[in-house]
Amino acid sequence: MNRSVFYPLCNPCIAAVLLFSLVVGAAAQGTKTDDTGQKICIYAKRDIGAAKLRQGFVHGVTYEKGRDYSRTIELVTALKPASWRLANFDNNVYGFVVDEAKLPQTLGTAIVFNIQDVFNEHYGWDVRISPFCGPKKKNCFKSYDQFKRSWLGVVNGIVKGRAEKNFIIDYYDVFAEPNYGQGKLDMPVEQFYDTFKITHDALRQYQTNVKIVAPSFLGYGIKILSRFLVYVASNDLRLDALAWHEFDTPEVIPAHVDEIRAFFKTNPKLCNPAPPEIHINEYAPEGQYLIPGYCVGYLYYLEKAGVDHANRACWGLGNDCWNGFEGMFLNDNITTRPIYWVYKAYAEMNRIRILTESAVPQTIAIASRDDARKEIRVLAGRYGQKGRSGPLTIDINDIPYGAASVNVLISRIPDRGLQPQPAPPSPKAHVVAVMNGTVSVVIPDPRDGEAYSIVIR
Repeated sequence: MNRSVFYPLCNPCIAAVLLFSLVVGAAAQGTKTDDTGQKICIYAKRDIGAAKLRQGFVHGVTYEKGRDYSRTIELVTALKPASWRLANFDNNVYGFVVDEAKLPQTLGTAIVFNIQDVFNEHYGWDVRISPFCGPKKKNCFKSYDQFKRSWLGVVNGIVKGRAEKNFIIDYYDVFAEPNYGQGKLDMPVEQFYDTFKITHDALRQYQTNVKIVAPSFLGYGIKILSRFLVYVASNDLRLDALAWHEFDTPEVIPAHVDEIRAFFKTNPKLCNPAPPEIHINEYAPEGQYLIPGYCVGYLYYLEKAGVDHANRACWGLGNDCWNGFEGMFLNDNITTRPIYWVYKAYAEMNRIRILTESAVPQTIAIASRDDARKEIRVLAGRYGQKGRSGPLTIDINDIPYGAASVNVLISRIPDRGLQPQPAPPSPKAHVVAVMNGTVSVVIPDPRDGEAYSIVIR
């Protein structure tokens, strides 16, 4: 579904103007930004469907039974995670997510279990097949048959453990960046494909309706993904979700998803019975993942692309894959950074999505309408503009509920990088007249990388 449209200019709006310099301006007609400004238009009555939060995470809190996690659980639960991608080796993330926080039981959080991570934890990374393996190189296998026996031993151990302990697992994610870096499986492509097949067959032997995710490549590439899909279809395998990682910029995601969905249509055997879901099971590179504006950009374009699940990446900064919750917390797992408040604001926008328009792909907003509370929420961000500042106008058109005026609360989420922000941003409150169904919010000098949470009641 196309969730937003870009136009050279939004439609002119007749509006009451709210200036974020904390001065409420007088009503103005035909309000427009100047040549250096940017504009976002929001249409409160143009529904684009019920909200589906693309709020997912990887790895997480290293769990120690008996420790008090009540504050961490409170903070994480407030984000309403839709999925959690983990591998339960020495950190026992499963113990935190499922046993302690009980997120699947209370929020329906889908558990995605990664097989290759468990294999790598046991045998090591940089896996290769070579007749010249050293005697103590567990990650080197003298033949594909030797690798295959070891791989299947891990797969069988995982599924047997699940059956014996009644683990909650919604998806099995087979690989973990097998085409690059430490996760690379250095083997001919035919052996890589066969590794997927033997995993597929072993999993379905235990449970025919199990959901299987692959290949979780580092980066998007239509050639490498389409070749994998051709193999899947040619061998009558069922792939429940196609996955890859996005570490470029947010605005490229919809084109990637559209291209691969178009490829699905060229091979009906992939629709067995339905086309695979799309999982972007890691997103945001190290240079972007702590910047609030980029966080809004990824959430916006993941929604625009209509992906089924998405998981925020971690980068080991201060061990934040295991403590620090992907940069959202300090290592104490309770002190928040600014980006936490972006995801918290996003989690609160779980009602009807409404249409937004922007002329600049890196200046965007997600918007929702809650009819029960007579409330409109906006999460806006600016990113990737080389430090640019300058005014931003956000026009909210077709304000419903017949009010002559509205309360507008604006919270600035600054780009502070590693600095903590333990408390939520303090909102600035104003009462603004509604003129001709429109309210206009002008932020005079939003900085590149910042985000803004706006509530209109």
